[in-house]
Amino acid sequence: PVNRTRPADIENLRLAVRTFDDGLAATLAERFVADGTWQVPTLIRVRTQELCDDPAFADDPDLRFMGDATVRAWKAAARKFAAFPPEARETFRAVYRRQLELTKLFDDAGVPMLAGSDCSGAAWVVPGASLHHEFDELARAGLAPLRVLQMATLRAAEFLDATDTMGTVEPGKRADLVLLDADPVESVDHLHRIAGVVRAGRHYGKADLDALKARVAARA
Repeated sequence: PVNRTRPADIENLRLAVRTFDDGLAATLAERFVADGTWQVPTLIRVRTQELCDDPAFADDPDLRFMGDATVRAWKAAARKFAAFPPEARETFRAVYRRQLELTKLFDDAGVPMLAGSDCSGAAWVVPGASLHHEFDELARAGLAPLRVLQMATLRAAEFLDATDTMGTVEPGKRADLVLLDADPVESVDHLHRIAGVVRAGRHYGKADLDALKARVAARA
């Protein structure tokens, strides 16, 4: 939105919100299913665009992994966004709500979807951490925890045509695992409770992961 500064641009967004049609969206979803067209909602990317001045972004502790120049640029974008008149910012929020609705509609229709964050160059989108934010946004859209888990694992392997080596935990498949201390099928929140990682057969406990993150933050 910081690049959509003309009144005509904002009016186009209002028109898109006002004329959104569930029936037409369902027809599109049916076409996607029939054609095998995959979708990656990247809701966290949309959220950082449409709610750029949300204080939670500037207070995110994961900003320590980004360089100072990058954080300054992101804060400058947020200040520019905050200068939009209230009615324009409400339009942006309405657009985001429609994106959530569309994601749920696609999921209900069986559109194949993946979890992703489109982090390259995006304000407030921290690589790695943003995928966890995406999990939360998918839950906000109404997707079931199992569906979110599959979008980050099994479905990704299916899209890559790599289910013979990844996507599920089975003998003979790659030993690349994220270990959790709670059941992710019960709640999307449990996807954040990482107890360890196995990468190429090597185990990294929580202390190892904390040390790795500390080194990354020190170099930022």
